[in-house]
Amino acid sequence: MLTALGQKPSEEQINRFIRMTQSQRKKETQNPKKSAKRHQNYRTSKAKKPQGEKLSLKKYCKFCQKTIAHKEETISTSNTPATRRRRKKIIKQAKGYFGSKHKLSKTAKEQVNRSLVYAYRDRKVEKRRKRQD
Repeated sequence: MLTALGQKPSEEQINRFIRMTQSQRKKETQNPKKSAKRHQNYRTSKAKKPQGEKLSLKKYCKFCQKTIAHKEETISTSNTPATRRRRKKIIKQAKGYFGSKHKLSKTAKEQVNRSLVYAYRDRKVEKRRKRQD
């Protein structure tokens, strides 16, 4: 805690430890690896990116006095315009349905698919009925 095992702490160290609050004592006795994760105040610098490599950020923690390298992660992208067009098309087909079936894309999609199945089936039934008449 204050000194290495087997050594007696100096008078100055003992006095400083006594003056500390409980939370300060807790911080001093914690494992530095665990406490380094909690630190938010980093000084960040970008490393130059060679061709074809990922960008790496070097973060300096003023509490641990260590520099930690963070590699760039791949970013997942969403094709928002296409998604919006697809949803709007379904909402347009669901015009006139009751309740959430004409407002919410998920329920509208389910109802439109069900309606298309019914329409296909009923076209066949109508043809059959006309042949019999």
